[in-house]
Amino acid sequence: MKKSILCVLFFFPFILHSQKLSKEAQDYKDLVMKYANDYLTPLQIDILENNYCGPECYIRYVGGKHVPWNKVVTDTEVLDFIGSIVHESTHHFNDEDMYVVSETEAIYIMSTPIFKSKLIVNDMVKTNEKVVDMFRFDNYVNTDRSMSSSVDGIYGLMNEYCAYYNGALTSLILYEVFKEKSSEDAEEEQMLRDIERELAMCAMSSSTAFYQFNSFIGAYLIYAKENRNGIYKKILDNASLVKAYSIVTDNFSDVVMKIHKYFPDHNFKREWRYDDGGSVSSTWGSNESLLLSQEIFNDYVDVLNDFSTSKKLLNMTNLILTKD
Repeated sequence: MKKSILCVLFFFPFILHSQKLSKEAQDYKDLVMKYANDYLTPLQIDILENNYCGPECYIRYVGGKHVPWNKVVTDTEVLDFIGSIVHESTHHFNDEDMYVVSETEAIYIMSTPIFKSKLIVNDMVKTNEKVVDMFRFDNYVNTDRSMSSSVDGIYGLMNEYCAYYNGALTSLILYEVFKEKSSEDAEEEQMLRDIERELAMCAMSSSTAFYQFNSFIGAYLIYAKENRNGIYKKILDNASLVKAYSIVTDNFSDVVMKIHKYFPDHNFKREWRYDDGGSVSSTWGSNESLLLSQEIFNDYVDVLNDFSTSKKLLNMTNLILTKD
């Protein structure tokens, strides 16, 4: 099975956010802040103001190929990527050991000894060999790159988990805004519908990260318990980690459930009706990646529930989605 995804994008930060922005990048940030100030949460606004990571701060890959920033600064361009910008900016914020866990709260997490996440790969494959086809598995765990999710163990996985939560929340907030917008001008109406579609697609893509990173964290806990018991005990005793994981899981699961309700087949459909009563429709996306991620996630629900105080994980195993 091929890896099927909705947004084939990966962003890898490569410069410090304190570096001076070019004119185009500053214009881009100004437009990001316009939408943030109008619609996003105070915490997200603060993160963007003080930990901003825009298109001059990361390298973007599409389908595995590097795509340089085109330096286009438009509403459509910014809204296509604003969820990813919040995600990357959250990383800069999290790097201070403060982890975003809700719309209003960030928690300091004390670090304990770790091992590299790649050590969990063989056990994950033995548990379910289809994990090699799961989107984000190679990029964040089965990799020799110097990724925080790999080299920083469970804390790097938490860093990504919280960043994906904040990015998914951003896409959901703005999707709900733009699905209600309309215009009598045909060109502007088309632009609004294109923005709505892109926000929907990125929200759905981010929702799969909930299942994927919970699987990675669950596998990490199992490996630690079976092979690095001293590290495992310190993880369990890390009250700040358990609290942060539990709170962000409650909030991320709420975001994901809302996304699933909007898109029960995990795709975006648009229908055009004509004056003569006829209609035509188009569908973007597929649920293949989500279904595989949910299947693998189910193998780790028990260990995650033992680790956390959140019980919403159990509800995530009861979703019934239509297969393509």
